[in-house]
This record gives sequence, C-alpha cells and structure tokens, in this order.
Amino acid sequence: MDFVKYIKAPGNIGLRAVVEKTVQTDGAYASLLKSVNQRGLECFTTKSKQLERLEIEVGTDTALAEFLARVAFEDGLGLDLSRDVVGFYDLVLMRNAPRLTGVESP
Repeated sequence: MDFVKYIKAPGNIGLRAVVEKTVQTDGAYASLLKSVNQRGLECFTTKSKQLERLEIEVGTDTALAEFLARVAFEDGLGLDLSRDVVGFYDLVLMRNAPRLTGVESP
C-alpha cells in the first residue's frame, strides 16, 4: 500500500491510497475494495493486462488514511499494524512552502 501526495494547486493538497492487486496483496485489495464500497468513498480502479490497481481519495483526512491502512494490513493480510508494519516516508516537506501548500502559516 502506498500513500501518494498530490498538489493540484496552491492550497489543494492531499493524499491518495494506492494498492496494486498481486498474489501477495490480494487479501488487502479485496478488504479495501469491500470497505470502500460499503462506505461510499471516492475511488477508482485501473486495469491493464498485467496489473489491477485501486486508488482511494484520502485528501487531508489522516484518520481515513490510518483506517485504510488498518483494513489493508490487519483485515486483509492478518498483520498487526503497530507490530508488523514499517512506514517509509519519501519526499516529505519538512518546512512549510506556501507556494506549494497554499498555507502561509500552518
């Protein structure tokens, strides 16, 4: 599962959860798709010959991001989120950049 940051315009920032369906992630994919459909969350799937992918709009709702991670890892893969899963952060903004975030003083 990846959480991808996007910046569409100044002040229009957020996250999107992305899960690719593979043999290893099939349980997580199915759990997420079921949960997303039950809750009416904004999402879309893409399919190609080799890949099926689910993308879920998270925006700035970090509680939703944690919920989706729990559904994927705990319900879908049988792991414990706090014990078995490691987060990796890449390209994280450490200081506010108003031209990117649209926020002068967070």
